[in-house]
Amino acid sequence: MFITDDEVIDVIVYYRQVGRVYLSYKESDFNENIKEEDKVKYKKLTVSMRILTWGLYNELQDAAWLRDENMEKSTWSNKKYKEEKLKKIIVKWDATMKNKKGEEIPAPINSNTIMSMSPNIAETILSAYDERSIFSEEELKK
Repeated sequence: MFITDDEVIDVIVYYRQVGRVYLSYKESDFNENIKEEDKVKYKKLTVSMRILTWGLYNELQDAAWLRDENMEKSTWSNKKYKEEKLKKIIVKWDATMKNKKGEEIPAPINSNTIMSMSPNIAETILSAYDERSIFSEEELKK
């Protein structure tokens, strides 16, 4: 009934760059749909994400309501909700980026890094998180 701050859901995403875009798959889709010989073409990303509490849920909802300057009209923004969700629930990942010398270094978890992710990868992370936050490991295996 009560969720502690240290409870996380680990999400695994596989991705590869094709031209200027990235193909990405949730772990279950990757295992089911990608041929064994093609799996080596993909990189694995593991993301640890906070489980939504009532308080965090409400913060995300509030952030997604965009209000005009007079505070008279509100508009729901699904885009803003997704952005805020990624920013607030990712607590750890094994993402890397290249520094100025071209070396792979751990990517920091911050607004700039999250907002510079490929849209396909970001959407896949959110989709995998939503699936994992509803179903347990055992239920997903059925």
